[in-house]
Amino acid sequence: LEFIPETILVDDFYLSMKVLDKGAHCISDLEAIAHEALPGKLTEEFRRKSRISSGNFQNLKIFGNILISKPIIRAFCFFSHKVLRWISPILILLAFLSSAILTLFHAGLATGILSFLCLIFLIIPMVDYPLDKAGIQVGIIRNISYFAWMNLALLIGFIKYWKGIKTSIWQPTGRK
Repeated sequence: LEFIPETILVDDFYLSMKVLDKGAHCISDLEAIAHEALPGKLTEEFRRKSRISSGNFQNLKIFGNILISKPIIRAFCFFSHKVLRWISPILILLAFLSSAILTLFHAGLATGILSFLCLIFLIIPMVDYPLDKAGIQVGIIRNISYFAWMNLALLIGFIKYWKGIKTSIWQPTGRK
């Protein structure tokens, strides 16, 4: 009998990974249907995503050994489906930084376009906010904005994890 450590934030993922770590199998029911009410506000979703991100990095530290385990397919699935998504804010920041450096030291058409696209990516959430307040939602702008905000939440969750998690107590988000 094992207990979930008190400071674990994402206990459902912890349990599944613990089963895999012990060499057993997690079986999904392909016929299962789950419904989850989502928060109505971006701020609530941001807070939820940030908390989950902190828990993801907790679990990565605990179960990072799976990344070098056999069978290799399990390591690949864990990295490609979970870890890559969790570190995407860092990869995005590196893309922005490399774009800026390339633009400064090699002013070519390709680097200029890349820098322009990075700038647009940063501006879109600032455009979406007043539009949303006015009750106007433009699909592509909303999707890019959501992507940017959720990656920022992942980054903040990583920073919170890095600072240290003392408790697993959290405030649930408001649901519709």
